[in-house]
This record gives sequence, structure tokens and C-alpha cells, in this order.
Amino acid sequence: MSLKIKKSSSGEIFDLPSGYVIESEKNNPFFSQKGSQSISIDFPNSDHNRLLLDNANRLDKAVKPTGAIRVVVETEHSQQAGVMVINSASAQAISASIGWDESEMYVHMGATQLRDLPNMPVLDFPGTIDQRITSMLTHLTDVMKETVEADYYVFPIVVKKDVDEKEDAQGNKISQEYFEVLNDYENIKLDANDQPLPSNGAMGELLAWDDRIMPRYMDSEVILFKVPRGYGVSPFIKVWRILELIFDNYGFTLSQNPFKNHRQLRRLVVLNNTMDTILTGRLHYRDMMPDMTVKGFLDALYNKFGMQYFVHSNTRAVSLMFWRDVLATHQSPEDFTRYKTEPPSVSYTVNKQLRLSANREIEGAAVRYNTFEEFLDKYGFQFSETNAFTPYNPQITSVFNTQLRTYLMTEYYKGTQIISSDFFDWDKKADLPCEEIKMTDLSVPLNIYKKHGVLFYLTGIKHAWSDISVSGENIEPDQKTTKLAFAFGWGNTKLQENPLPEFVTAFRFNYFYASQDNRDVWGRFISDPLYGRYDLSLTCHREDGLFNRFWKEYDAFLRHSNFEVTAKLKIPENEIIRLNMFQTVFIDFQPFLPETIRFKQNKPEEIAEFRLRTMRLYEPFDLASEHAIPVYTPQLYFWEITIVVSPVEQHWIDSGYAYYINGMSIEEYTMKIAMFMLPPTEEEYLNHLTRTMTLNYTIGYPASDAGIPSWRTITFTPRKIT
Repeated sequence: MSLKIKKSSSGEIFDLPSGYVIESEKNNPFFSQKGSQSISIDFPNSDHNRLLLDNANRLDKAVKPTGAIRVVVETEHSQQAGVMVINSASAQAISASIGWDESEMYVHMGATQLRDLPNMPVLDFPGTIDQRITSMLTHLTDVMKETVEADYYVFPIVVKKDVDEKEDAQGNKISQEYFEVLNDYENIKLDANDQPLPSNGAMGELLAWDDRIMPRYMDSEVILFKVPRGYGVSPFIKVWRILELIFDNYGFTLSQNPFKNHRQLRRLVVLNNTMDTILTGRLHYRDMMPDMTVKGFLDALYNKFGMQYFVHSNTRAVSLMFWRDVLATHQSPEDFTRYKTEPPSVSYTVNKQLRLSANREIEGAAVRYNTFEEFLDKYGFQFSETNAFTPYNPQITSVFNTQLRTYLMTEYYKGTQIISSDFFDWDKKADLPCEEIKMTDLSVPLNIYKKHGVLFYLTGIKHAWSDISVSGENIEPDQKTTKLAFAFGWGNTKLQENPLPEFVTAFRFNYFYASQDNRDVWGRFISDPLYGRYDLSLTCHREDGLFNRFWKEYDAFLRHSNFEVTAKLKIPENEIIRLNMFQTVFIDFQPFLPETIRFKQNKPEEIAEFRLRTMRLYEPFDLASEHAIPVYTPQLYFWEITIVVSPVEQHWIDSGYAYYINGMSIEEYTMKIAMFMLPPTEEEYLNHLTRTMTLNYTIGYPASDAGIPSWRTITFTPRKIT
């Protein structure tokens, strides 16, 4: 049987010379994004071919020839679908090239914005605009409360924070913060003592049910805007659904989608900052998408999780695979030893180490040191991973809480000081060249809003459907792009049985909680009742971090293998066509991962050239050390607290009265300060470096005159635990 090229639509066959051969190349997407390529081919300029190609050789045509033609290439041993593009035409021949389906996708994906995919759904409800908005708010409230399933979650995020600073008549600075919040909600109801009602576990309602006045800080002044119902609401689409939409657009189905099947990844969403998503009464999926190309989104998933996709042209199915699975499990190994024509040759590449770099451009994501080890070394590793809080002990006050304020390490010294975020890089800094993976998605801090932990996605506001009007005149707001950021939608989390300090009881988790970590705002692991705790964080370090969960196998591959091997194999064409490039290939009992295969179709006796990468690890290696997660040590030093009060306060204390700051006794307030302080360093202890805070406030017994100025000085002295 000779080689045939026929149109997929009609089955019409092109004229080809007898014994025609096509030179092809098959590539592993982990090493190359060229896809499976074919070298240019030449067609006879026959009457039949000209008819099938719309007379591509004629210059007097009214319209240009078809740019791309879907074809099927058949030989005696294989059948493969692809797209043929006409390159040139002359009186003698017509030149074209064929790219298999993934090749066509690579070109389009780089030129197509994610939000511009033509198959984006629109959720619509019947009725007038006002009725549709009501239906939409009802639906999204149900999604937020998890009474209905959807392609998205609804939870609050802060998208913009401004600070208005002024001076009062005495020259004191007065600061007022203004927040722009997506999916803002009613705060919890409190009893007469400003404590949560014991029975109040219900989730607050979205504020967008009514028209409202919103303060917005613009051009150094605060402007009050009247916004319509529905404004400030936008859901966040799940990653697994985006992947389905992408490949469906190109006519492919996902044979496996770990972002839908994995119990934690299925909770992964993409954030957005579109304030007017539902003002038309319709939900356009495009408004939930980040401003980036399809290729950029898929590349971001690779940089985050080591995920790549492979297209099966004939079945029109797509496989999603992680580096960790390809390297760790030897996917469906094939033994090709019987096909070798000569011993393979090897080129010894330079071994490397992997560096993962987080994107910390957003406010609050900066780190003091690039790596977690460097940070911990500063404090002698004297921390606890499992306990965000312990019972207060006046002699041992330091507790390591990485979770408050998105796991910002905090200490109190002349006020709250942010020491570092938790968005460290992974970099073992060994004496090896680095292969750096730069994450393009944003690291998003968790901060406190309405006494709840809320993601501060401070990228500014974006409008898709509405204008802003001031005094009847439209103005152009500082429109921001939607930058890519991921988060886990955890749902309506509630206080568990774990004991927490009393002042924490005001922080009721009666809202939809989302974060980039697998812990609640107080540092306890989030669990499900069937399978235990979730074990994945979007940070790079720690046991549940991205390196340990997704990248350590690839790092071992770079450090101790990854040599280039060339093998000449006389292998049937159909074996090459059906080969999954994620599969392990064995030759002489050695495992290899295919990189590139060059072969000729319709020439069975031809020898194919395989370029492979070694997979087994070559000694010496010590992965336990190279991939070590920091080990914490028992606490060595603590802060001893000394309090000096003013004579005025001492008088009131001697009279048996207690005083309060922000609803807490001064003793409780001091405990709170100490609880969030990082432990003293060895240097601070040896040099006796004390820290002093002065609290200025007014005091007075409620039944007597109030407002008497007073002060209290708190001194923290480093001591060694004995």
C-alpha cells in the first residue's frame, strides 16, 4: 500500500508519486513545544490536485487559497490526522507542509487570549435586567454557601487598598484605610458585649443585594460613589474547567484531568478583579479569565506544578501529566531492545539543580531572605510546625505562627512589624548550575478584613461593562489587568475543637474561606472527613510545598541523570505513531524518556533515530540531604516581660480597677503581643538586646470620670530556657 493523503472532510485523495515518503519528527512536549512536525512536501501540479487546492497556483484567483486543510495521512501501517498548509505553488509543483494536531494548537495558543476563546459559556436567566440580577445573586449566594455545585466559587477578596493620611489640629497623623472588595459580605452579628452570638454560625449575605454608597480613594481624595445592586460581585472559575474549555475549543477531550480528579486540585481557582461582572444580569465566563494567552496560562501551570500536555492526534484526546509522575512511575514502559541496530551513544550533559522562584510583586509578598532555611537559621530553627498557638506561659512567650496574615511572620517591636512573607524560593544553593523555574502567577498574602482572613489580591479594579461617573461626568478609571493568581476554595470553615486563646473567639469562620495554603487562618491543617488533611500548599517550601509535592523528582533527574542518548532503531512505523512520549522506553534494561524521534513514513526498511534522556539516577547521590525539609528545634530562648505603669494607672490598679484596650484587658493585650513575637535570636540573647514598647491610652472606671491620660511601658528581655 502506498502513502495516501486525503481530505478529512470529503475523503478525496491527492495525487502523489509512487512510493512517496514523508519525513516526520515526533517531540516530547516536556523538552520541546514544536509538536510533531513534518518536513515540507511537494505535490504534483496535476488537474486533480489543483481542484482539491482551489487552484492554488493561479494568480488571477478572486480569493486566496484555503490557508489550512485538515487531512489524514495513511500508510500500510499507520493513520494520522493533521493540518496541511500550502507554502507555494508553481507550474511544476505545489509545496506544502503538514503539522499534526498539536503543532496547529501551539501556533494558535500563543496568539489567542484566554478570554477570547470562541466557546466561552454565558450563564443567563430570563426576565428583565433587574430580574436577571436577582436570579444571579440568588445563584451566586447559593454557590457561596455551597448549596449548589458550579464551575466556580464565590468568596471575598480585597483587590485594592488605599490609605488616606491627614493631620489633625495638633499635628498628629490620622490614617484611614479604604478597601475595594469583591464579594463583600455582611459581618457577623454580635451580642451586647461585642461577642459572636453562640448560635450564629450562618454565613453573612453578599452586600451587593442592594444599591449602596462606596467610598473610593481617587486622586488623593475620597469620593463617595453610588453603585447599583450586583456591583462588586464576581465568582472565581475553577482551573479544571478552564482546561476543559481550552482543549474543547481545539476539538479535543481530556482523557485525564488531575485538576478535576485530585481532591485538592479540584478546589483550585483563578482570581479576577472584575467589579461589574454581573451587572448585565449575565455571567460571561470570559470576565473570570486572566489577561493572558492560552499558551501563557498552560506555561504557568507547568511552572507551578510541572504539568505538561500531550496530544493524541488519532483519538483527539489530550493527556495531562506531571513531571513527578513521568519520572517516578515509568508510565507503561516499552522494551525496544529488539529494535536496536547498533549500541546507543551517550553525551554526558552538565548536571544541574532546580530553583523555584516565586512571583512576589504584589504588596505584602516580600521576603526577608530568599529561602526558608536562611530565615529559620536567623532564629536557630526554634519553631513549631504544628502548633499555631500554645497555652500562654509567662516564662515562655514565643510561639511560631506562620499562618496569620498569610503566613507572614510577625513580631511586635514599636508596633506590628512584618518580618517576612512565607513566599520563599526553593534554592538549595549547591555547587551546581541552576535550572530556574520562574512562576508567573502571583503570590497573594492573606490579611485581616472584618476580623477574617481574606486574600489581598491588590491588583486594582477592572470594569468590563460599566463606566464611572462623577458629578454626572464619566471618568476613565485606572483600569488594571487581571493578573494570574491561584487560590484554593476551602468553603465555609468553622472553629474546630482545638483550643484557641479567648480573644480568638471573635474571629468566627462563618464565611467562605480561601487561601494559597492548606491551613486555616490560625495555622491548623484543613481536613476532609474521609481522607484526612489536605496536603498541598502553593508555596515552594515545607513538606506540603510545591517542590516536595511536584518537583523533587525532576530535581533528582537534573542532578543525577538527564544524559542525552542517541539510538538507531529499526522499528515499525505504527509503533512510533502510537508511542506516548510520556512513556518510559527500555533498551538493554535501562530506562529512557523519549525526547525526539525522527522517522520516515511509508518506508518500512528505514531506520528511525531516537534521541532519549536517561532516567535512572547515577551515583553518588544523597536525596535525603538534597531535598531535605528544615527540621525545627526546641525553643532555646524566650522573652521575659517586665511592665512599668504610670503613677496614675498604679493608683487605679491599687484601687482594684481593671482597664481595657480595644476590648481586651491590658494583661490580655500584652499576652497577644507576646504571642506573635518571634523568639529571640542567639545574638539578641548574648548581647542582651531588649525591646521596649510604650502604650499610651486613657483610663477610667466606667462609672467614674474617664479619659485620664496614662501610659504603660513593656520591656521584653531575652532569656535562655533552663
